[in-house]
Amino acid sequence: MKFQQGDLIRRNRMSRIRKEIIESLESNDFNYSTIRGAQANALIDKIKLEYIHGEQNYPFWDNLAKWVGVDYAFSWEWLPDLIRGTTIYLFTDQDDLKEEVFIIDNGDCLPEIMEACSGFTFYITDSECNYLVCYNDHDNLIASGTAIDWLLNFEIVKNNKLTIYSNT
Repeated sequence: MKFQQGDLIRRNRMSRIRKEIIESLESNDFNYSTIRGAQANALIDKIKLEYIHGEQNYPFWDNLAKWVGVDYAFSWEWLPDLIRGTTIYLFTDQDDLKEEVFIIDNGDCLPEIMEACSGFTFYITDSECNYLVCYNDHDNLIASGTAIDWLLNFEIVKNNKLTIYSNT
C-alpha cells in the first residue's frame, strides 16, 4: 500500500486532536478511560445501526436517519444540560480516531475539554446509545435519539426562537 502525503497530514492532525483531548482530561484530573478495537467497533456499529441510514458511514452527521439541529456557534457549551452527571462516550469520525472512544465519567466536564482543544467534529452518546449528539466544524449542534426532545425544548433554543433544522 502506497503512503500518501494527505495520509500523513490527516494522521498528524488526528494525533494532535487525541493529544489535546488527553492533555485536557489529565491536566484537569477528569476520570476517563478509552476503548479501542473490538469494543470501540461494537459501540460504533450500534450507533450506525440505530442512527445512520444508507451505506455511507462518515461523516455520521451527514448521514443521520432522524435528527434535529441548530446552527449556533459554541452550542456545544449547552451539552452539560443534557448529560449532567452522566458518563459519556466521546468520539470523532476522523481517520485516526474512528476506532477509539473516550469514556468520560462525568459529562459535565465536556466544555472544559472542548475549550482546551482545537476545533473538530465530535460526537457524544451514552453507554446504551440512547442518543447521539454531534457538534461539527460548521457550528451545527445535531441531536438524534432521546436528545431530539432535549434540543427542541432547550431554553436558549425556545426563548431565542432559534431556527431548528430537521429531517423528521
